[in-house]
Order: sequence, then C-alpha cells, then structure tokens
Amino acid sequence: MNVSQRLQDLGKQLEPGATAAIAISGETASRLDERFETIPAGKHRLRGRGEATEVFQLGKVATSASPPMDVHRAQAG
Repeated sequence: MNVSQRLQDLGKQLEPGATAAIAISGETASRLDERFETIPAGKHRLRGRGEATEVFQLGKVATSASPPMDVHRAQAG
C-alpha cells in the first residue's frame, strides 16, 4: 500500500459515516491555492512511514467566477 491509500483509510476514520472525506498530506496541502480550504487533522503515524505525517482534511472548494474555457479554441493552439 502507498501513502495515498493510507490517507484514504485515515479519512474514513476521521469522518466516520461521511459520504466523502478526503485526507491529504501536509506536502499536498502546501501546493493547493487559496480556493481550497484545508482543515488541520494533526500528525498521524502511517504504516510504512518512518515519521508521523502532517494530515489535513479537504474542506470547501471555491468555484471560479471566470467563464468556461472554449474547448475548441484551446485545442486549436
């Protein structure tokens, strides 16, 4: 199993009964822009990892107010 599978399992534990719960590492959270809300979930030991991993839950995602991209124009270039 890899880290993403461990985080998926942890997400289910953090939000039991939720339809969807997304847990991400601190490294991934640091790469997201301001549209993504991240909720600290503490450091967790993931099996197969030497150190505890900083974990965040993904919260709300802001939608962009920009108009949809013209797919035909984007493919032409």
